[in-house]
Amino acid sequence: MHLLLLHHDRTVVVGTANLLKYLARQLPQLKLYGDGPAAASSVDSWIDFSRLNLGKADLGRIGATLETLETHLRMRVYLVGYSLTLADLIVFDALKREPLFFFFCSFPSSLLLGFVGLAHTHHPFPFVCVLLRFPSVV
Repeated sequence: MHLLLLHHDRTVVVGTANLLKYLARQLPQLKLYGDGPAAASSVDSWIDFSRLNLGKADLGRIGATLETLETHLRMRVYLVGYSLTLADLIVFDALKREPLFFFFCSFPSSLLLGFVGLAHTHHPFPFVCVLLRFPSVV
């Protein structure tokens, strides 16, 4: 299902990510692109990462994708900067739509570790998998 927005000037915006980008541009005071050009570039980079790596139901790719997110979030609360940005919203939405995300996060770690070939002694994605506890963004 894609979200659709019809603006008063007959602008049609289709898709969750596009709708969020549109709203971020209409409401710059929310700073959903972060603080400054460098942060905005990082937000764009994470949005591209999400588009390229999630939603493809690719078993060979999802482990590495989750590992990248997990490594980045180990010492951070947000993907970019110190507040919520489009990167967080769009990556979170893409994860919630990724069927293999639920597969990876619902198995006991001992089974999962052998399956993905990771050398962890605990669940490999504790920070990313905690997102399952939250409802979808939109």
